[in-house]
Amino acid sequence: MSNWCKNRLVVTGQSVFVDELQQWVNGHVVPDYRHAIQQSCRMFLAGCAGILKPATVKPGVYVPYPGLLAHPGVSSAQNLAFEQWFWLLKADAPLTAENIRQIERLYSQSGIASVKWENIPPLAQARIADVIERQFADWFGMVGLDGPVDAGSC
Repeated sequence: MSNWCKNRLVVTGQSVFVDELQQWVNGHVVPDYRHAIQQSCRMFLAGCAGILKPATVKPGVYVPYPGLLAHPGVSSAQNLAFEQWFWLLKADAPLTAENIRQIERLYSQSGIASVKWENIPPLAQARIADVIERQFADWFGMVGLDGPVDAGSC
């Protein structure tokens, strides 16, 4: 079939912004919000698995995933970071530049970046795998994947 239709998009503006947009469109730059989303997914999974726990004395309830806040943890820097991140999640905070910086700071403070799949206890791995299995299409954009999902790779 011949190419009888051509679509064109003309972007105008200051050259600095046009260059930045071209890098993003061509895949040379990953937007900051994607990092914040990935970091939030990891903190969410750590909370579901019980690796991170809220540092408050009163356990709360998060209706979509009741186990996320079921048991309070000790008052540590990691758990305080998780609790602060959770309040951003619950508030459905927009991914503004300030909130992205806060998520990055809380993610770093949580220590989750240094946790390896092999070092996670089997029960926690099973909880994480269950959540990934249910959320796979939303988080990774692949609908109708045949076979079980390898949670360790995710």
